[in-house]
Amino acid sequence: MFENEKAEKFWQDFLKDTSRDTELRYSECFHFEMTEYWANELLRLVLEGRKMATSSSLWGYELEGDKIPQKGELSIVTDWNGDPKCVIETTAVTIIPFKDITYEICSREGEDENLQSWQDGHRAFFTEEGKELGYEFSEDMPVIFQDFRVIYRKEDVNNMEYKRLTEEMINMDLFRDFHRHQEVTKCLRKISGEWVVIDNPFTEDWGEKEFEYLVKCLKNTVNTGGVVYGAFQDTKLAGFASAESKAFGTQNQYIELSCIHVTEELRGMGIGKQLFRLIAQWAKEHGGEKLYISSHSSVESQSFYKAMGCIEAEEYSEYHVQKEPCDCQLEFLL
Repeated sequence: MFENEKAEKFWQDFLKDTSRDTELRYSECFHFEMTEYWANELLRLVLEGRKMATSSSLWGYELEGDKIPQKGELSIVTDWNGDPKCVIETTAVTIIPFKDITYEICSREGEDENLQSWQDGHRAFFTEEGKELGYEFSEDMPVIFQDFRVIYRKEDVNNMEYKRLTEEMINMDLFRDFHRHQEVTKCLRKISGEWVVIDNPFTEDWGEKEFEYLVKCLKNTVNTGGVVYGAFQDTKLAGFASAESKAFGTQNQYIELSCIHVTEELRGMGIGKQLFRLIAQWAKEHGGEKLYISSHSSVESQSFYKAMGCIEAEEYSEYHVQKEPCDCQLEFLL
């Protein structure tokens, strides 16, 4: 484990950029593999989104007295020199005998084109590691197979380009690589006048039909005097947000933030925050006193809006309540 000032600064930046509890700690700070070339090569695959899992010897963990990874843990991944490059979240942990690992499983590591290649490489690695740690590789050896996802890369925030989108820029091709996918487990509901968290597991996953409808809506937003902003990593759309032009409320105090989304693989990196700020600035310049948000009720979405300073709306829009009765009606003072 690397405990250094660079890792600590990186972690504090992560907590600040993603509005997380300042008391939260990472489970470990590490680099992949045992040589400089492979440590940096596997890191490259992780940052490119090709490597989404890693495997380790259970015997190695036991001999070194290390805690087995747990689902939900966060870790810092560094290069060979110990420079932090990303934060990953463990999404699943499975212990499987080496001989029972199929290519469907090991392909998630993103390193090999077939099962034989994976087996040859990992036999060699585990044999060499076993000599150092004091175990002998066997085909029955239990392997810790750890799935993960990257949730933070500092350079993604710094290299992001934000643009105001024209009608011509809004088309299906724009969303070709955009992933509107969310695994929801808990949601916020107002019951008897009190906000409570309830279990409400479901998966939201947009397909072509949903994106076609989105394109029509965003084009209409622009054509009716509203605004759409996009965040781009190189030429790839990383996130987008929109606001409508027509003010409403008893004093016409509200401008609606009609949507804000970040592609799944780049969430938690501050992109949504910047898009929110751009919308808020535009709404204020166009006479709004408050943003109105009919927001997704998942605890993750509500945490984002709370971090941005949103509160429950003083006035509810009957249109939005009827359209999405499970949404949380929020406002943001401009």
